[in-house]
Amino acid sequence: MVSIASQPVGPALLQLAGFQIRVKRADEIVNNSAVLQDDNDLTFPGAANVTYAFIFFLMFSSSTVADFQTAISVPAGADGNRGDWAELTAAGADATWQERALEANPVGAAGSARQPYISIGVVRMGATAGPVTLQWAQNTAEVSNTSVITGSWLIALRLT
Repeated sequence: MVSIASQPVGPALLQLAGFQIRVKRADEIVNNSAVLQDDNDLTFPGAANVTYAFIFFLMFSSSTVADFQTAISVPAGADGNRGDWAELTAAGADATWQERALEANPVGAAGSARQPYISIGVVRMGATAGPVTLQWAQNTAEVSNTSVITGSWLIALRLT
């Protein structure tokens, strides 16, 4: 619970302030597929002609062969950009922040241990309202589980 001046602020007030918060309630698994799919939980409704800032914080696990890729799906006419960070790159070196478009990009994975991934960005909605959704998949299809873990979350803030 967030507090302002020691007073608790509930979800309804945060929503009135322009925040949308989503939390992943169960692990989600992809096996043997490099086709981006919509995450079941990490999505928010975008209004027409509005700009949003967003943060996706994920814990994921994947093999080094399957790796991991993400994209942000938006309605026709919307655009934006993001900066991504993951603990390890595909080459196994320490990662740095990388500026990206909303389209797919490989994240990199090192074994099946849980790894953090953060994407921070802005989406500018066009005349069409619709969902802004995290998409993800294996980067290389492999018969192994790639998972986005329970407790991963999204916060979006309406800017305009």
